[in-house]
Amino acid sequence: FLGSRAPLTGPAPSGDATGATDSAALIAAAANAGSWSVITLQSGQYYVSQTILCTGLRSVVFKGQGKVFQTRITPVGTGMNGVSVFKFVNCRSCGVESLWVDGNSTSGQVPLAGVESQANNPTTVPSTNLRVRDCRISGTAPSSMTYGIAWTLVTDSNNDEGYIENTDIANCATSCYYIGHLNSVQHKIIGGGVGGAPAMIALAGGSFSCFGTNFSGPGWIVTFGAGSYTHSSLLSGVQCEGPTQWFQSAAAANVDLLVSN
Repeated sequence: FLGSRAPLTGPAPSGDATGATDSAALIAAAANAGSWSVITLQSGQYYVSQTILCTGLRSVVFKGQGKVFQTRITPVGTGMNGVSVFKFVNCRSCGVESLWVDGNSTSGQVPLAGVESQANNPTTVPSTNLRVRDCRISGTAPSSMTYGIAWTLVTDSNNDEGYIENTDIANCATSCYYIGHLNSVQHKIIGGGVGGAPAMIALAGGSFSCFGTNFSGPGWIVTFGAGSYTHSSLLSGVQCEGPTQWFQSAAAANVDLLVSN
């Protein structure tokens, strides 16, 4: 793969697009070196046996060549059980684009999420602004990851204002999206499709706005778990092809969900 920071271009450490060797450390090293703002992953399949971990970065994007069999990131082995494929910690305006984040091919070893955002230092991270665009996040078998995209809690920091566009998520054991705490608010989900999970969007606090997304079921569209909610969430112009259950709320959740055409 290549790295580039406009207007400069140049090589970054090479990952193995044939899938013959583990590429996780090399992919992460290219981003964490701080030399590039776009890490370009060429067409092919990249096997990873550990999380691609990015910490404290600003405006770094992993960009593939397309989400339909062009650039495929496949987690393998027991080291991927319960951890995420991509994890951004205390990052801002970072994310992935135009690639397929696969589920684990090792039976019984389920990643936590395809893409995870986590903030635990509100002093240095005013907002995380996770970016995911034109991606597919799904294994080929049911329940191949716990969540597709997750905003997770260490301390209740500003893990907020994500922007998810034209991204398809499926085959998740718990939910396609997971918003995990109070100060994880104002996430924008635009277009794309979700399905094959007990819940399409699950929250334990926080909020979202969803525009024009296709929900293919069979689970709940939105589930509000026990948590603190200070902002309303919104569904607008969405299409429901499978779910017959719109939303459920835990007794401890006091929430507002707005629905419009």
